[in-house]
Amino acid sequence: MRAKKIGVSIAKTNALLTIARIADVLSPRMQSTKLGEKTVRPMSLLRYLKRLSLSWRLRAMARRSANLANTNAVVSPQYVASSPADLRPPKHNLVTLAAVGFLAYYIVVMCYEVAGHGLALYLFGARHFVLTSTSIDITDHPWALASWGTPNRIVSLAGPLATLLLSLLTFPFMRSAFQHNKAISLRLYLWLVCAVGAFHAFSYMIYSGLTGIGDWQDVIAHLPHYHLMRTMEVVVETAVCAVIVRFFAGSFAKFPGSLVKLAVVPYFASTVGFCLAGLRLPDTMHLMLTATIPSSLMGQAILPLVPAFTGRHRAVTPSLESVPFSPTILVLSVIFLVIDILQAPGVHFALP
Repeated sequence: MRAKKIGVSIAKTNALLTIARIADVLSPRMQSTKLGEKTVRPMSLLRYLKRLSLSWRLRAMARRSANLANTNAVVSPQYVASSPADLRPPKHNLVTLAAVGFLAYYIVVMCYEVAGHGLALYLFGARHFVLTSTSIDITDHPWALASWGTPNRIVSLAGPLATLLLSLLTFPFMRSAFQHNKAISLRLYLWLVCAVGAFHAFSYMIYSGLTGIGDWQDVIAHLPHYHLMRTMEVVVETAVCAVIVRFFAGSFAKFPGSLVKLAVVPYFASTVGFCLAGLRLPDTMHLMLTATIPSSLMGQAILPLVPAFTGRHRAVTPSLESVPFSPTILVLSVIFLVIDILQAPGVHFALP
């Protein structure tokens, strides 16, 4: 911004120089005056503006040199720029960003279904399960789950609690990765698991409060003051999600390059991946509209929101680090995408 203002000022000064040259030709020369024994010739307007123009140019050159020196002093030796062209914002590999985003969201969803709902169902006596890409169900019906009551509420509540626990367990590893400046792909993956896991646990409550469907709807079903509780779900959890976005904005601001690209590419990549798997669900249209699409868009809504809150946390000196192309991450994401698509119609399994 300062460089831009300096450029505008130089342009204005050059314009004034042109006007001054014309005025200097048309107007008579300024007469000299005597001061004691010395003759002093007052500085003409043309000479003054020339010095002003030179001053602006020198200031601009000094500022550019200082910025270049500061940047090269901060980044590591392998990233030292040899020319101002090397100081452009780093370009992240979009394929790797998409792969990391899908892997992170797949872990969050499977934790929600298997470690959350599945474990709770197992503790209440269920032994035969059907796992799809977006849900887990049972084919046997133990007596504890035969009638609607506390066990069913606990099963519905176990999913969000599992992703919240996943976020809490991942947070120390994420913080350590940032402190020790681990590979940027690893830092991004841990950040996505931690941030999306925490946000997913509460954002789905907003969806349930607005639509009257979903896990949180099952938690408050048949309870007194039902409509008031639905309203409180939306209001309270909107405030909680806002706090989560502000909290994770500080760590997200430490990533180099375009933060919008770092957030939006994983967001849409994971959504598209789960929608592809959702095309093989038994009741495709109904489950796509009520589960797959809302869960993907709202459960990860922290990603399109967080770049707007990173301004005051952004580093002053730029980093030239970027997300590189990683064949390993790409292969892993393809494997888990195939698994997600294959399991979408339902995988039946039994536990002892």
